[in-house]
Amino acid sequence: MGNNSDKQDMSEEPVSHMEFAGEVIESSKGIFTILTDTGQKIRAKPAGKLRLNKIMIMEGDRVIVTVSVYDPTNGIVKRRLP
Repeated sequence: MGNNSDKQDMSEEPVSHMEFAGEVIESSKGIFTILTDTGQKIRAKPAGKLRLNKIMIMEGDRVIVTVSVYDPTNGIVKRRLP
């Protein structure tokens, strides 16, 4: 019962996404172009919580974007920074 050697270590999960901070440089029909602090340009849509709570994102706002490791050019705006 106390033998956990057969179980895999669940603390080592594969990385499926990355988060970047950046600034919104363009907005068009709910799609934002974000220039990250690392110099990447990412197209992103607002997350569901931002839409649900009607949080407006304008050009010049600082945001946090989540990007898939498989497609680093598209992402989701998770949070607007103060």
